Amino acid sequence: MRYWTVLALALLAFLLPARATQQRLSTLANIQDYQVDGDTVTLDLWGAPLHFRFHKSQVADADALLLAFADAKNAGRFLTVRYDLDEGRLGADDVPAFAIREIVYDGRTISGEPRTTAVPAPATPEEAARTSLARGAALYAASDYEGAQAEIANAMAGNSLTSRQVRRGLYVDASAKEEEAQTVTPAGPKRDSLFLGALSDYRTLAMRSNIARSYQYLGDYDEAAAIMKVEIAATPDAPWNYVTLGAIYRSQGRYEDALGELDELLKNRPEWKVMPYYYHRGWTLRLMGRPEEAVASFTEGLKVQPDYAWAFIQRACANADLGHLQDALSDQQQALTLIRQNADAQMATPQMDFDVARGAKIADLLRSAMAKDPHAKATGLCETYWDIGEQHRERSAALPQP
Repeated sequence: MRYWTVLALALLAFLLPARATQQRLSTLANIQDYQVDGDTVTLDLWGAPLHFRFHKSQVADADALLLAFADAKNAGRFLTVRYDLDEGRLGADDVPAFAIREIVYDGRTISGEPRTTAVPAPATPEEAARTSLARGAALYAASDYEGAQAEIANAMAGNSLTSRQVRRGLYVDASAKEEEAQTVTPAGPKRDSLFLGALSDYRTLAMRSNIARSYQYLGDYDEAAAIMKVEIAATPDAPWNYVTLGAIYRSQGRYEDALGELDELLKNRPEWKVMPYYYHRGWTLRLMGRPEEAVASFTEGLKVQPDYAWAFIQRACANADLGHLQDALSDQQQALTLIRQNADAQMATPQMDFDVARGAKIADLLRSAMAKDPHAKATGLCETYWDIGEQHRERSAALPQP
């Protein structure tokens, strides 16, 4: 019976399109790297499990695109890439690749490679599975986390993928579950179920830092910290390992240990004075009751990455802790402006809508506090925006007993 069920699912995935064709997607992120190889330019964005490409000979102003890439990478600023869902195919390295249709950077829209031909439908169940894998990665990068999980389930249904493709699918599925839990799912059983699903995938993939992060989100801080210590011993030059362990300690209320991990990061990578360092340092200092130092840390981070909305939100909370309510409101309004700009550039997503709603709530709280006393301290504002990383939680009952 199980054989025929799997076969039916595979045929259904092949015969029915998983998503509407010619759907234009957008991804907003920092540039990880880009390469020029003759006529082909390949762009990689942080956190996006796919490649973006264009051919210089097919673009009206290739120099404008390359200048935007260079500026965005050097300045650490966000860039939006727009691409078509139905065009995704796996490359020789099994990484999905999509043509860049246009980018949005610094308020400008720059055309990419024009669409000239229709994309044929997959000819075999194997091609259909690979196409669903590519689409799942694309939807994840565009913050459509439920859509990404559906496509990955489609891709896995017929056992048509290679082992390497299965691993890529598991990674996208885990990442989509984790992001859906973090960004748009309130605390409760549904969120924990998503985190548990991500944890299962990460265990299959043996990705220690991701496993540790899942345990952190589920409230098993000791297990998370123990795993990260092993990871740091194995890869002491990886900066995000220290940030992750520091965030685990911060969630436990071990603030001095959290700062110690960030100090250790700079010992190993002194050049890594970038937004994540300043942001997590400021967050920890604010929770320690040292808002002046927190404001200074966020300010340094914003010099490196001036379009990072969440640093403005954190600085708003620190300014409110100091009783600098007008400064806090200015920061919060700047954060909302950036989030709305991001939503416009990325064609809006549930995550962006959620961020706007939460950010507007903090702004309303600040206005109410100012109306009562413009110089009074207004504490606890960031608890309105975050609970993960901001508040200690009990170990999830959904985890097996140790």
